[in-house]
Amino acid sequence: MSNIPAPTARAVILRRLPRVLRAGLDPAVRYGALPRELATDARAIDAELGALVATWLANPYTVSFIHDAAPRSSRLLSRCGDIVRRSRLGTGSTEPGKVLSGGLAALDTYCARTNDPDMRDIVGASLLLGGSALVQPLASRSAAAVWNDLERLEEVAAALHQLALVTATAQDDHRVTFTDLGLPDPFPPAEMGPQVVDTAVAAWRAALGQAFQNLKAEARTLAVGLSAISVGQTLDFMADDTLAAHARAVGQQAVQPLERHAADKAGKGAARKKLPQPPRPVADVPKETEGGDVAVCPGHVLVCPASPATGAGKGREVVRGFEHAIGKALRLVPTPFLPEVRERLLSEFCHATRAVDAILGELVGKEFVRIPPLVLEGPPGSGKSRFVRRLGEELGVGVYRVDASNDGGASFGGTERRWWSAEPCRAFMACARYSQANPLVLVDEIDKAPTRAEYGRIWDSMLQTLEPENARRFPDPCLQTDLDLSWTSVICTANETGKLPGPLLDRLRIVAFPAPGPEHVEALSVALLGDIARERGLDPAFLPPPDATELRALRHRWRGGSVRRLRRAVEAVVRVRDRELEGRPQ
Repeated sequence: MSNIPAPTARAVILRRLPRVLRAGLDPAVRYGALPRELATDARAIDAELGALVATWLANPYTVSFIHDAAPRSSRLLSRCGDIVRRSRLGTGSTEPGKVLSGGLAALDTYCARTNDPDMRDIVGASLLLGGSALVQPLASRSAAAVWNDLERLEEVAAALHQLALVTATAQDDHRVTFTDLGLPDPFPPAEMGPQVVDTAVAAWRAALGQAFQNLKAEARTLAVGLSAISVGQTLDFMADDTLAAHARAVGQQAVQPLERHAADKAGKGAARKKLPQPPRPVADVPKETEGGDVAVCPGHVLVCPASPATGAGKGREVVRGFEHAIGKALRLVPTPFLPEVRERLLSEFCHATRAVDAILGELVGKEFVRIPPLVLEGPPGSGKSRFVRRLGEELGVGVYRVDASNDGGASFGGTERRWWSAEPCRAFMACARYSQANPLVLVDEIDKAPTRAEYGRIWDSMLQTLEPENARRFPDPCLQTDLDLSWTSVICTANETGKLPGPLLDRLRIVAFPAPGPEHVEALSVALLGDIARERGLDPAFLPPPDATELRALRHRWRGGSVRRLRRAVEAVVRVRDRELEGRPQ
């Protein structure tokens, strides 16, 4: 009894939380006992509404449950109950829309008439167990329920204080048994002595206290996630999960920067107490230790672990310019707030919603930026290369572009030191250029790479970089040491992936990047005007969005397809504006 398992303590607390918090904090509750308990409790209040709740929880993705109109009389409720009972008894076939006639509106009508707090809790918990694609518009009411239940956690804490004593001492007290808790009895049948009782009490208090604090923090994250969803900060690529799971993920994204800041502040405070002088800047933290190893602080990666500049002549020349990245840990760029990144990218690439969601979906829950290898496949001029560049800018990582059509001699993987033109691999050059351990390497036009293999092909030299196990110990032929390139993101662009060899496609995820249509001309023209203004060294406000006349001209000249043609049309509009300014009196 000196050690209580953490899952056991968590299970004890979850069963004592209010219904709404229990539905929102238990990942496995959707297939556990809570749905049956909700239906049973609702049936005890009203048989017909209980049957309605049971049918809804059995199929929570039924749209009609939420969107049906409110019942105008109790006769509709009665007819709904009869239909539900007939479907449960198997007499006749009914469609889900008919079974759930009245749906959420019927439950809300009952709560409004009776002001029953138990039924309100049942409705709130049922919504958290539903599909998020259906109940996102109702996230505000779920957020209100969770915030209200947060105030009741002090009552739970008082009950847990008593529970720690009761479960440890009242072995024969049938008022609280471990069977009621859904747990096996941890006490031996023999009578316990006073010392064993004291040990058990201390163990239960410690375990329940830690589990309660963890769940309390998770409850706040759940409330923040629901509030964020209610104002539109949501993740479309998680829309098939429950609202509770969706809210936990969005809440984690919202509180992640605060937690990171608090952890950094706490770490610096501990360092100040331990050291007589203030800690050195992060850039100076890695240092040589005994044995030639390098101390790597959290959030950094030792990409090149040892200096290969041994001997005279060539060995010293190949490392020239890379001294800051050899034998020193490079920082990892943390993952930014993804909903804001998505919003900014879609404002410029409104025609590629699925591609944006597919790529950003790979970053959900990751502390640092790392995108698995992928290839963007789309028609010429659809904006693939510009999208990768903007993606890197929004994520805060450097973008190192490699022109696959002009990359010969397998130089992507580095060239041997014995050649006069020896260079390290492209991934390490990206790390050294941006002083980051997780830059983004753009391999542009990979389907147009040379196919002759006399001097090596870029397709073959990329294979080791794209394999996670090999990338962690990549043998660079120029530096003659093993590099850790596992954090480098590689994104390729291609018009057709059918030309690529099988071993390369086996390591790349194909993401379709469509060409824009005429309906996207307004959003694309605004983004292009911003690019033209920045190229001229101007603020984007100097080139305002096109007016109605200019939009008609752009739509007449561009009917979709290549963004390059649209840019030429936008440049023509800018030239017309310049001529008008020249002829206008100042």
